[in-house]
Amino acid sequence: MKKKTSRPLLTAGTSTLLLIFLSLCLLTFAVLSLLSARADRNLSRKTADRTTAYYEACNQAENRIGEIGGILEKIWKNTEGEEMYFQEIEIHFEDAENSESETGNSIYSWDSASRTLSFSVPLADTQVLAVSLTLRYPEAGGTFYTVTTWKTVNTADWTPDTRQNVYVQTETAEKGPDKTYE
Repeated sequence: MKKKTSRPLLTAGTSTLLLIFLSLCLLTFAVLSLLSARADRNLSRKTADRTTAYYEACNQAENRIGEIGGILEKIWKNTEGEEMYFQEIEIHFEDAENSESETGNSIYSWDSASRTLSFSVPLADTQVLAVSLTLRYPEAGGTFYTVTTWKTVNTADWTPDTRQNVYVQTETAEKGPDKTYE
């Protein structure tokens, strides 16, 4: 009678193949982790840059509101009565509306009907921070204005990408190969 010899289930070749497969899996996961971390870092940088730009624009707007408050206080001290106060404001800010900033845009926009003074601060290439103040005649201890608008506005038109990559066949049965037709 012959003895049955049993073969081992895992041979040297099988363990080597398993080791190579596991190494490739670990390498793949490492590369995917690296790419994910790099994408997260880029997104964090863009978010930080956007947040910094927004708060810089907010600081510029607050500075401009402070200047406007000083101008309004000076006009209020030099005039008597509400009607004269708003006439002086209109004269002052219409002159400022006709002047231009470094970007070529008017500095202020004055609406005498609603007594609203508006201006914008550049935020990004295609965005501005729009601010509107409703001016009022101050009571004793009151304020000169109320902030009615403080928002980010897109200045560029959005154009969607409507291109479609469509396969263009370069040969037809009737015309022959290697001829393209438009």
